[in-house]
Amino acid sequence: MIVHPEALATNDAFVIEDFNGLLARVLGERLKTVPCSQAPSGKRIFYGIAPDGAAKGVLRDQEHCITVENGDVYLFGGGINGARYAAYDLLKNVLGYKFIDSFGGMVLPDKAALKLKPMRRKRMFAFDYRTISWSCRRNGREAALFLFRHGFNGAGMTALMRREKLPEGCYVPDFRIAQPGDATLGRLFLPQDDMKTGFDWPKRRYGRHLAKEHPEYFGKKPDGSPDFSLQCCFSEPGARAEIRRRVFDFLAEAPEGAIVDVS
Repeated sequence: MIVHPEALATNDAFVIEDFNGLLARVLGERLKTVPCSQAPSGKRIFYGIAPDGAAKGVLRDQEHCITVENGDVYLFGGGINGARYAAYDLLKNVLGYKFIDSFGGMVLPDKAALKLKPMRRKRMFAFDYRTISWSCRRNGREAALFLFRHGFNGAGMTALMRREKLPEGCYVPDFRIAQPGDATLGRLFLPQDDMKTGFDWPKRRYGRHLAKEHPEYFGKKPDGSPDFSLQCCFSEPGARAEIRRRVFDFLAEAPEGAIVDVS
């Protein structure tokens, strides 16, 4: 039986559903899920609930723990995704589930692997922010689940989960990311024509035509004339100064953004 807190957030409900479905592929049936007020005695998996004396409140953000004692399993951690990371750590690194590609490739453990010995396991990611360059257009749902199960928390995951019609709000990032993400310089900080881009921030902040006022900021055609189809020219001192100014202006407007991509 899976036991969860009385108040269950959407993202945790999604994790429990996925976790339970993956266990069922080996057990042959799904486990019953109940709030902690209805928990029976013995042989329980506690999601988001720490055992007595575990000091859950002192765990760092994203630190996650697995405790097995007296026949019960506790999956918990720090921050908004600690329990989620503990659940998939149990599946992948303790039980032996392998999520091997974005096509849904999977290796299931033997049923005997689900018999656990007492343990106290605590882990932390080597990097706080985890993302990769990939094509979200391929293998949509399976790709989203592959990244989700492996703990990716980069920009774009929220939109991907929503696009694949996975439950709204099932993905909660660990960091607040200043968007729009990749190719930021060309799309946000130094657009070719401020008044014609679709981004409100440059229009509101600057509202001018860089292509008309500073053609030297852009690449050149073979005859030396500006080529506005190209990106800005980073060898041009004025362009670099403008980029720097816009980046710092943007940081001032979005102080909650832990990471700003300036690719």
